[in-house]
Amino acid sequence: MVKSLFQIINIVAVILLVFMVFNVFAMHLYQNKMGYCENLMNFNISYNDCLNANKQWINHPYNFDNFVNGLFTLTMISSLDAWGEIM
Repeated sequence: MVKSLFQIINIVAVILLVFMVFNVFAMHLYQNKMGYCENLMNFNISYNDCLNANKQWINHPYNFDNFVNGLFTLTMISSLDAWGEIM
């Protein structure tokens, strides 16, 4: 019983370590990019352009803006629950 519990904790630790590495990489690539401007039909607008046009930038609930949101997003993607919405 104790041996199997140790193995489960070891697997969870390895998965968490891999998620942390991918999270840092994804934060570097996608920070402040997983959102959209109020005008849904304007696809090629950046965060700064949206704010300069006096519109509101809306973040998706699943994003890589900080470490906790990134881990949550990676968990959702890896569990295949609502991964299509994120991608």
